[in-house]
Order: sequence, then C-alpha cells, then structure tokens
Amino acid sequence: MGHDTSAETARLESLVRRLTEVAKGEATARAGMRSALGQLLDAPADSDLGALLVVTTSCCPAIDTGGVLAAVGDRFSAEAALGLAVPPGPFEGSPDGLVGQAAAGKRTVTATAPPVLERSLFPEGTRAGCAVPLLGRDGALLGVVLFGSRSTHALGPEEILVARIAAERAARTLETRALTDRLAGAQESAQRMTGFHDQVLAIVGHDLRNPLGAIVMSAALLQRKGGLTGWQAKTVERVRSSTLRMGRIINDLLSYTRTRIGGGIPIARQSTDLGQVTSKILEELRAAHPQAMVELSLEGDLRGEWDSDRLEQVISNLVSNAMDHGLDGQPIALALRGYRDEVEVEVVNQGEMPKEVLDHAFEAFHRGPEQTGRKASGLGLGLYIAREIVRRHGGEIAIRSERCATRIATRLPRRATQDGLGEAAHP
Repeated sequence: MGHDTSAETARLESLVRRLTEVAKGEATARAGMRSALGQLLDAPADSDLGALLVVTTSCCPAIDTGGVLAAVGDRFSAEAALGLAVPPGPFEGSPDGLVGQAAAGKRTVTATAPPVLERSLFPEGTRAGCAVPLLGRDGALLGVVLFGSRSTHALGPEEILVARIAAERAARTLETRALTDRLAGAQESAQRMTGFHDQVLAIVGHDLRNPLGAIVMSAALLQRKGGLTGWQAKTVERVRSSTLRMGRIINDLLSYTRTRIGGGIPIARQSTDLGQVTSKILEELRAAHPQAMVELSLEGDLRGEWDSDRLEQVISNLVSNAMDHGLDGQPIALALRGYRDEVEVEVVNQGEMPKEVLDHAFEAFHRGPEQTGRKASGLGLGLYIAREIVRRHGGEIAIRSERCATRIATRLPRRATQDGLGEAAHP
C-alpha cells in the first residue's frame, strides 16, 4: 500500500514539473512575442524591410521564411526576402496561389502544403504559409507580404497577427519610399523651373536697360533744354524719378539672377571714395523722394578698394529700405565712419520693424505687410542684394530694431585679401 502511494506521488510530482516547465516555456514565448511585437509596432515608416523580416521570424518560431513583394502594375518585385527563392526581376503571381489571392481580394490568405503554396518561392519542406496584402492609406494595393513555415502544418492566430502587423509596417515603408521619390522628383522639377525663371529674369532685365536708359536721357534733356515750366516740368521730373526707380529695380533683378545662376555678383575693385558715392546716390534719392529727410554724416577716411557701382546699389537699397519702414515725417540718419582697416555704414530710421519682417529681412522677395501700398519701392530684393554685395567685399551687415528705431550697420574692409574677400579690424 505504501509502495503504491509513493509511486503515485512520484508521478504527480513529475507531472507538476512538466506542467511547470511548459508554463515557463509559454510565459517565455509570450514575453518574447510581446517584445517582438513592440519592435514591429515601433519600427519607423522608413525602416529596413530586411530587418523587419528578421524581427518577424525571430518573434514567431513557427515562421522561418518571409518576403516583401511590391506591386509593379500586375506583377510583383521582391523588395526584401528571407529564405524565399524570389526571381531577380518582376514576376507574376499565380492566380490561385497565396500572392495572387491576397492581391486580388485584398485580404489575408492562409494555406497548407503545395500546390497552393508557390513551389517556386518557398523552400522545400514548407508546410504552411500566409500572405497579407500591403495597402496604402487610400486602400491602393502596394504589394504583398509572404510568410512560410516548415515546422508546423498551420499558422495560428498569433502568427497571423504578427504577419498582419509586419504587413502594416512594410506598407508604411513602401508608401514613404514612394512619397520620398515623388518629392525628389517634384524638387528636381522645381529646380529646373526656378533656373528657367531666373534666366527669363536675367534676359528681361538686361533687355529693359537700353530703352529705360533712353527714357532717362530724354527726360534729362527736356529738363535742361526744353524750356518747360509748371505742370510740364513736374511731369518730366516725375518721368525721370520713376525711370530711375525702375532702373534700381532692374539692377536688383539682374544682381539677384547673378547670385542664382552666375555664381555670385561679380566685383570689380577700384580706388573708391565711399563718401562721394554716397553723396551721389543720396542726391538721386532726394530727387525721387522729396518728402524724405535724410541726414548725412561723414567721419574719417572713407576711401578703399571697392566696386563703386555695387556700393551705389548697397547705399541706395539701405536708404530706400529706411524710407519704406521709417515713420513719415521723421528723419533718416545715414552715417559713414572710417576706421583703420574698414569703413562702417550705418542707416537709422525711426520706427520699429515688425518681428515677422525683421526675421526675414535679408531673404529674397520678402516684403512686409505694410509694403503693399504707397510705400512699396521694390520687389523685396533690396536687403538681400545689399547683403550679397557686402559679403562679396568680405564685409558684414546686420539689422536691429528696438527702442522705436531700426538700425542697419554695414562694415566694409578697405582692401581685398588673397582669397578675394576682405580684411577688417575694428579699432
């Protein structure tokens, strides 16, 4: 009797140990499944498809082969494969095979053993498989993800769930790649169009200079020898000031196109007195804007090796910007200061520039919201062109707007260095 009891106890203990081991194994498998599912769910939209297959097979021991097949018209092309014998180019899926059924019905399809399993794709000994369609966010078929097993006769619900999650991640990856390719194509097209537009601007700007120059000369001739008085003289002066303004706009356009298609604005250095250049430009601006008050201050030696024509653009654009943004009736301070190795140009106008304008002040074609009416004097290229010219001289330009005033400070080295820019040292 005691012997029977001892044997029964031993059998029970053995059974408990086996059940405990099974339970531990199942717990370990579930933990591994949860970890792998987490990896699949966290996979980024541009993840590597080969790595995605590795994670899928590692979390499901029953799945040992897989592949991501992208739809190419009515055919398929392998984007990634693990243990599958996929052809190098596009191939057709069998209508009654896993790939064909999943693609045609846009649904998950499972099967056991050949011939339903594509024998040409799966390795020998495959006993079960499934195919899940890869669908875009709009429902379009992007491809099919295919999995197979040689260790089980049927894939269970857990394996099918993993396959579906993997398919969702693969679909997002394919969709992201397609969008990236389309974006790259659109950017390339936009660059070509931008280059074409820049060339058109350059041609139009260049061709307008000759007739505009003829108008300016004719207006000046009428003023000197036409014997005009009253409204006639005012009209000719208005024509002259308007054409001068048009000339500045054309010069800005030509300078802009040079920065876009010509490798930068060319600089021809020569001995230049910046004080004389500034006085000349200021005279023209006062004629075009008689209501504006510009106070000029000159200090120190203002000579250097610069491109005088380009610096005319800089001074003109800086003062015009101050006229646009300054308060009506308030003076504009234009100061030139000569130091040992550089000259500083400072333009100050009363009135703060709005932050949304200040943040983009040196961007091409950027104009403030208040520059759409009577104060608009250009295309929003003035400060952009000024910065490019100053940089070509090896200088610096900066803008500040505070305490009810806007200040633009420009520093120009007197001489060019060996690299063609400039050298500057503040005292």
